[in-house]
Amino acid sequence: MPSRKISHVRGKGSINHNNRNHIYKNVDESKTPNNIYYAKESLKIAYQKCFGQALENYNEKQKRADRKIANYYTHLFGNANQDTVATSSNKEMSFYEIVVGIGDKNTCVVGSADGELATKILDEYARGFSERNPNFYVFNSVLHLDEKTPHLHIDYIPVADGYKNGLKTRNSQSVALQNISMIHSLIRNPVIGKTAEYNDNRISLYVAQRGKCGISAYTLEIDDIHCHHKKMKSCGGTDEYSNLIILSERMHRLVHTTDNDTITDILSKFKLDKKQISKLNKLRKLVGIEELDVNTLNDETEDRKLVV
Repeated sequence: MPSRKISHVRGKGSINHNNRNHIYKNVDESKTPNNIYYAKESLKIAYQKCFGQALENYNEKQKRADRKIANYYTHLFGNANQDTVATSSNKEMSFYEIVVGIGDKNTCVVGSADGELATKILDEYARGFSERNPNFYVFNSVLHLDEKTPHLHIDYIPVADGYKNGLKTRNSQSVALQNISMIHSLIRNPVIGKTAEYNDNRISLYVAQRGKCGISAYTLEIDDIHCHHKKMKSCGGTDEYSNLIILSERMHRLVHTTDNDTITDILSKFKLDKKQISKLNKLRKLVGIEELDVNTLNDETEDRKLVV
């Protein structure tokens, strides 16, 4: 294929058009069965998957009924049509769409040799999109092969973590991009002296844990990311995914330390609940360190706000 231009533009976000619920004049219906779907989910279900747990956690903490949020989507966008993009009062969009194409109707026609190659390239792009952009939840994605040229419609919700107040996970394009940049930073800066398996699993765990400490659940900054071996290498532990966990620097110290002053100092800055103490103790036990007795923890730590 000679050099071709790649177009990557923001789409209008019409789910009915993308899924061919409405057929327009430029569509060849005989070729519509050839379209390739990578995701096809309602926005309602997608919002529940992305924000349902955060909403439940938020509402559990509210003592006043008028502060609870019944539905995150309607809280932001009211009763807006969920088949098209809606905009909130703070300018966030209900979802975003990108349209990706290669060449034009004169160079990459569907069915031609160049069109077939463009289709393969776009197919690969679509299948790897979520891995490259883990904070963009793709709920609808389709490769159209029933128009003049093959092109992708990718519709996603930006899922942002790290908020200290209110919902811990929200719809925010700008913050989601910051979260993604953290992952790219990990990719560019592997831990020197560690195996490729370790560094690959470090990134995978960061994504799986949504950038949060495995004990405190607090969002981590780039210089606070520690990848801990559950079973130490000196005791036969490996760099396998199942033997690693992402922790903050202070939680990592708390797993390994036997110094009472250090334990007291760290716990004085944290408000760990029973589940978090249990996670901590499981990790301490695996490295051969005495578990902490939750009943003997300094009472002051029960009244202090979590700070990481």
